[in-house]
Amino acid sequence: MNAKKRSVTEIVEAGLGSVGRIKILQLLAREREGLTRYAIEQRTNLKWDNIVDNLKVLVELGWVEELKINPLKYKINLDNDIVKNLVEFFQEVGYL
Repeated sequence: MNAKKRSVTEIVEAGLGSVGRIKILQLLAREREGLTRYAIEQRTNLKWDNIVDNLKVLVELGWVEELKINPLKYKINLDNDIVKNLVEFFQEVGYL
């Protein structure tokens, strides 16, 4: 389903629906230049399949951008208002 057709509630629940997605968001919020899937795997200790699945959801929501470079990298999308507010929240509570 397209993220624009979802309610804010559905988007937030999908984006924060797993510990893996939260860990990936935290990491990408710290590493603003973008990271490869391998770097995400090394820094989060998540399983490869979980990283692939979680990145797919985050990219579909527009929370993470897939940078079309070689090697492929992923970057947090701070142009998204929900993501911007989430990163501010992470900072305020000391999660970043």
